[in-house]
Amino acid sequence: VPVIESAAGTVSAPFEAMVDESEHVSARWLMPWDDGFLAVGVRYPPRPLPDELPAEIAELFPPEVVALFPDGLPPNQQQAIDVVNEAGLLDVVMDVVNEHPEAMDAFESVPVPDPELLASWSADGDTWVSTDLLPPGPIGEVGQVTAAGDRLTIAGAIRPVEGGDAWIVTVSSTTDLQDWDTVDFPVAEPEVTAAQYWVTPIAVAADDEHWVARVMVENSNELWSGAWDGDPTMSDARPTSRTLLATSEGFVDLGPGVAFSPDGTTWTEAPGPASNIDIQAAAPLGDDVLAITRTGNGSGPILLLDATGAIITEMGVPELDDGFSVWGPVSSPAVIVWPESSDAEEQPVPWLLAT
Repeated sequence: VPVIESAAGTVSAPFEAMVDESEHVSARWLMPWDDGFLAVGVRYPPRPLPDELPAEIAELFPPEVVALFPDGLPPNQQQAIDVVNEAGLLDVVMDVVNEHPEAMDAFESVPVPDPELLASWSADGDTWVSTDLLPPGPIGEVGQVTAAGDRLTIAGAIRPVEGGDAWIVTVSSTTDLQDWDTVDFPVAEPEVTAAQYWVTPIAVAADDEHWVARVMVENSNELWSGAWDGDPTMSDARPTSRTLLATSEGFVDLGPGVAFSPDGTTWTEAPGPASNIDIQAAAPLGDDVLAITRTGNGSGPILLLDATGAIITEMGVPELDDGFSVWGPVSSPAVIVWPESSDAEEQPVPWLLAT
């Protein structure tokens, strides 16, 4: 891998022109798309408030707090907090809320709007153009956004409206941001759980015919898959992985070992790396897969896999200076070589390896 020295430059934020000054929306996912770069972030709407509180709830607060809102409550909690905080009465309000849980129940009686996806596209990573990213129907809390070739896939989870209802996981995929393949399925409550259980898609991949998603349900993993025009099914395949990738032959599941499936449902173990090598991250590289590995002693080799997960070759890494290690969570064929020094003043500049 050739080493090229270059100077870093400051670029504009992808969502700078799309959000208010008070909002902070970061690019949670950054991936190659349409001969450029697509940045995707999530904007969380403020918690809404009811127009007014029931009389028995309003009476819990001292008159000086009630007098702050002669025309009723503001549209959201943050605006109300700003008002009482400016008046120096935030501690008074919090004492009432802590002593009377029914007051907080009244404040939170209005359903929270779904988070909003924001997307920007750039040809050079500097000038960003707002891009509509609107999957069909509600998608809930987005857990993963991935790109493979010309296909973008989004997985989310919709929380139950009432107790006893199941979470709904959604998978939507597109090649043009206009026409979408989509599927949703309920995820049952685990047998041993807290009062509220959580469901989050942690990996997703799709092609023109099939999709596959790994879902975290409390502390366990479930692997779901199916055809776009079929019923979702849960597989008994490998219980642990970090990355799912769509390839020209099907899907690969990467982590402690490698598995391959032509359809996301039937899996076979692939000739994987040595037992002490754990794949930390991977990305499509044409018809092949670039896999970043790690051993118990630190950085491992970079592997080039074919579309079925079989190892083609072990790729060399430039000799690293002392204090550097490979950092793997990436969504494109690139590797960050990160300085491990704890001394900020002497910390060297990180490297970026790309191919």
